Amino acid sequence: MADPITPLPPRAGVPRGFLQWLVLTVSCIGTGYLEEGYFRFYLFKTLEAAGISGGRILFLSIFLFTLCHGYEGPWGMANAAIAGWFLARVFKKRGSLHGIAWAHGAYNLLVYLLGS
Repeated sequence: MADPITPLPPRAGVPRGFLQWLVLTVSCIGTGYLEEGYFRFYLFKTLEAAGISGGRILFLSIFLFTLCHGYEGPWGMANAAIAGWFLARVFKKRGSLHGIAWAHGAYNLLVYLLGS
């Protein structure tokens, strides 16, 4: 029986047809840019300007990214921590937002494709 205090979220169906897949693809890429733009680009630059060292910036970025995926449960948070570590390292090395944003969006889309 479901907990009456915290009801289950509504289930989203699998996209059907070209238009729904197009909207989903644009949404996934947009989410990739939104999350990577904040957790890597903005957060790295802001913490660096505040005088925080590189290792701590990396840790804080990954930690906050992981916390924000708490709604996915422990396995989702572990996945976010691993992905966050990888994406943060790539951003630190390359300094470019576009590659990691597209990779994030492609991963999100892959999750939907595998679920369909």
